[in-house]
Amino acid sequence: LFSSVRWGSGVIERELADPGLGVLYLGARLSRHLAGYAVLRAESDRLHLLNLVVHERYRRRGIASSLLLGAFELGGYLGCSNIRLVTQATNTGAIALYGEMGFSDVRRRGQYYRDGSDGIEMERSLKEEARWWKSANASGRRRLFF
Repeated sequence: LFSSVRWGSGVIERELADPGLGVLYLGARLSRHLAGYAVLRAESDRLHLLNLVVHERYRRRGIASSLLLGAFELGGYLGCSNIRLVTQATNTGAIALYGEMGFSDVRRRGQYYRDGSDGIEMERSLKEEARWWKSANASGRRRLFF
């Protein structure tokens, strides 16, 4: 979808074509253009953020934060207790963003990426979002961010 993204379009097409994989995509559009997207998978009571991408042209406009907020809402709706991700240890911008959005470091994963670089595993609680959805469903209220 974006030339700087490491995932090829073939991977994305396969994931979208097979609902059994449990991969969810959230997209952000500006005008008629796809500005960014988040790739997620719910497993048990945890939501995994597999990829978060914002096109270079649309960066620094709050799109990544909005996608994360949408992921938090979705995780709460699905009843997940937390969201977890891994980002490159050298990606200081992403690490700072995730910290600002409530993530904390879980552990360093040595040589996690194909190029041999380390990853930082991070996690954020979704208990507040899950609690809200539980009470919303009980009272008949509905709210969807995305």
